[in-house]
Amino acid sequence: MIIEPQPATTRIVDILAQARAEDRPSLTAPETKVLCDAYGIPVPREALVRSAAEAMQFADLIGFPVVLKIVSPDIVRKTKAGGVVVDLRTTEAVRRAYHRIIASVQAYNASARILGVLVQQMLTADHEAIVGTAIDPSFGKVVTFGLGGGPVEVLGDITGRLAPETRDGVLSMIDGIAGARVSRGTREVKPADRDALATIILNVFGLVDDFPEIAKIDLYPVFVHADLAIAVDVRIVLAHTVSSP
Repeated sequence: MIIEPQPATTRIVDILAQARAEDRPSLTAPETKVLCDAYGIPVPREALVRSAAEAMQFADLIGFPVVLKIVSPDIVRKTKAGGVVVDLRTTEAVRRAYHRIIASVQAYNASARILGVLVQQMLTADHEAIVGTAIDPSFGKVVTFGLGGGPVEVLGDITGRLAPETRDGVLSMIDGIAGARVSRGTREVKPADRDALATIILNVFGLVDDFPEIAKIDLYPVFVHADLAIAVDVRIVLAHTVSSP
């Protein structure tokens, strides 16, 4: 019997319903990837594995270096739990990291449900950006944008717009921050792909507008090159748990 692929919208509805039923504060990485794929938000090549051997095999398939991240509905702050290891450059390093992550997470929270470990491409970037959402108590969902690193973290160089928004509006967001000239490139660094970045921001607008159950999305960092933009890490928080500790 041939089973037809489940429509993306139906899968998203099911994922959100399951998370609500389990009263989870956020989606897991594999669930998040379903939403990103459905809404045209590029993410690195990745796979959920359940053994060190699988981790080694997939890392060898996609090429080094890679990052390993724990996947658990009970672990929100992966780094704090010892659930992230970066810059792995050999299969042996992947094997050791897999076992170290499992041991660290179990020591951090012995009752945590471990679904597996995510093996992900480790990428570099000419430019970094941050894209996110927030809830304005008076107006509703706001999508924010800024350049990653110093401009956001030190200067607070960030802008936001109410959802929904148009492509022209998103492009004006990109050009409207004080550090916009940095993204236009220098003699040493190529300019950022504004169209690719605008597409990601526009699709975040679409996602939060279509699914009001989503309270918060954080894409950080978004790596931007001269010919592409890709969200390296994505976190999605649900509305019914947004105020939870």
